[in-house]
Amino acid sequence: MERTVNHHARGLTAIELLIVLSIIAMLAVFGVPMLQATAWKSELNEAADITEKTVSKARTMARLYKTEVVVRIEEIEDQAPTIILSMPRNGQGTDVGEISEKTQFSNAVRLQNGRLMMEFDARGEIDFPTTLLLVSANDPGDVLKLVIE
Repeated sequence: MERTVNHHARGLTAIELLIVLSIIAMLAVFGVPMLQATAWKSELNEAADITEKTVSKARTMARLYKTEVVVRIEEIEDQAPTIILSMPRNGQGTDVGEISEKTQFSNAVRLQNGRLMMEFDARGEIDFPTTLLLVSANDPGDVLKLVIE
């Protein structure tokens, strides 16, 4: 029996392994914060989308039922903000009546002012533009401004 030795086949040296590990570590150090920032922005955008859809639905309901519709956004004690769409009972006044829709934002989203209320008249309009500032709970410098007219 003859043994053939292949001089070209070899494993990784310690230096090559350290270089590969250091490259992976650098990618992780720089890549993870960028991915987190992207995730936080997407949660703000999702909250803005929910708000826009709720406002659109409120306008439609106001026109359809010819009554006032109220949209409230509330944030209570470190809980994620909640958007509530409601119609007054029997079309009288703006007290909260029948709740049509209640949606909670992501825990990573906060309201700048903590509470907001919009009243849509029977034509689906509001008296004055309302500005909603959504803030990332993870990065307070990341603010999304939403103007509702």
